[in-house]
Amino acid sequence: IIAALGLGSNSVTIIIASMLVSPLMGPVVGMAYGTTIEDFKMFRTAFATEVLSLFACIVVGAIVGGCMAPFQLSDEWPNDEQLNRASTTSLLVGLPVAFSSGLGVAVSVLDEQTGSLVGVAISASLLPPAVNAGMLWTMYWFDHVH
Repeated sequence: IIAALGLGSNSVTIIIASMLVSPLMGPVVGMAYGTTIEDFKMFRTAFATEVLSLFACIVVGAIVGGCMAPFQLSDEWPNDEQLNRASTTSLLVGLPVAFSSGLGVAVSVLDEQTGSLVGVAISASLLPPAVNAGMLWTMYWFDHVH
């Protein structure tokens, strides 16, 4: 909900705040840790949780986007923050960042240096793009289907 409000209002500060409370970071840590210690059952469980959580974020984005659609704020959609998270270039640039962040998570968990996890959570947060997808799909539905 925080990410949707930040995306809808074009506020990078609120979007960053949503990354700090992202529920998607736990499964990412589980996947990195499971891979590092070669516990593939842990990896599979974390991966399934991540996919389910991403789907839930898309649904929440669609619901909040639908609630915001009747208001004047949505007349400016897609705004800069939404467009920045919806391009192929952003995806291609984000992949190596996410991979490097995953390595950072694995190292910090193994060395018990959990203070660095906040930076990793921000750099690899999947929450805003997932919520953005739901919001933009809702916007498309209101503009072209409805």
